[in-house]
Amino acid sequence: MREVKSSLVVSVYNLQFTIYNVHECIKFGWLMRGLVVFGFHLIGETVFLLKSLYQLGFVRFFGFYFWIGGTQQNLHKRKVMI
Repeated sequence: MREVKSSLVVSVYNLQFTIYNVHECIKFGWLMRGLVVFGFHLIGETVFLLKSLYQLGFVRFFGFYFWIGGTQQNLHKRKVMI
């Protein structure tokens, strides 16, 4: 019985690459895509959760973060000067 290997020849900038196991490359590509999408999903969920907690008053760190830019009085003076 003869084993048939599928291969793909990719040409980029006049360089040729031969990929012998195309199916594994496709599976790997889908795996990477899934991991990236899942990562962005987790980031979005985290931002949504922290924003909700901040709006409800449970997270005080963001108040400190916005305080670094200056007090309300200083911000008002800057707007008037502009």
